[in-house]
Amino acid sequence: MRSLLTSGLLLLFLAPSAVQAQSSPLPRTGYDKSWYISEFWSGETPAGFAVTRKNVTVMARSAMDKKLPRNVTCRLPYLAVFHPWNKARNRKNHARYFSATKIVNLVAKESFEYGFGSENGSGDVKLSLKNGDVIQYLQYGQEGSFFVRIKGKGYVAHSDLFDHVQDGLRDRFLKNKFPEDRWVSLNCQNGARAYIYFRDVDPAPTAKVPGVNWPGHAAVGDAGEARDLTVGEAEQREKNLSAD
Repeated sequence: MRSLLTSGLLLLFLAPSAVQAQSSPLPRTGYDKSWYISEFWSGETPAGFAVTRKNVTVMARSAMDKKLPRNVTCRLPYLAVFHPWNKARNRKNHARYFSATKIVNLVAKESFEYGFGSENGSGDVKLSLKNGDVIQYLQYGQEGSFFVRIKGKGYVAHSDLFDHVQDGLRDRFLKNKFPEDRWVSLNCQNGARAYIYFRDVDPAPTAKVPGVNWPGHAAVGDAGEARDLTVGEAEQREKNLSAD
């Protein structure tokens, strides 16, 4: 994490609260206080989806709440790639990307000092923690690093923090077993404002919605760059799906 904080990747790895401070207020949700809500999708290359057919419609929700019915009809623009990095498309459809992650209490099993990354990326902050202190795991970031909260203040930690906390959680972390729900809210082509729960349209392992496909590496590159598909790319993805 120390090297990440001093690299150009820092711009992609702002703590969620730092991102929120620059954006509109978070929406009201159906999640209780045991979940952490952020305007952020984690991972070295976050997931996304592309619209590879014309006149694709999905059924979405009116708010970020899985208990609500999927009764909002949302027509998606052909060739669009909805991804946190596709700035041009996100401006056009006023798309915002939210996560709800289950807060996990990491309890210190010993007294130790640890150099956390600061919340705003300004450098390391060394803290002394005691046996029994609680560190709240909030959300994964990238390259083995994640966001935590200690006594109400946010920091960035690395996987070596698990050396100092109760046993059994490292394996859950490495196997991506900490629950995380992802949402995108957007203005649809038919005028509706919709909240799409990513699992409802996730193209893996097979397409859940005809015409909703993976963007592919050509559309989602490295270092935070993403764009819409070309007609040829959309047609090729449809051919690949048919071949499968």
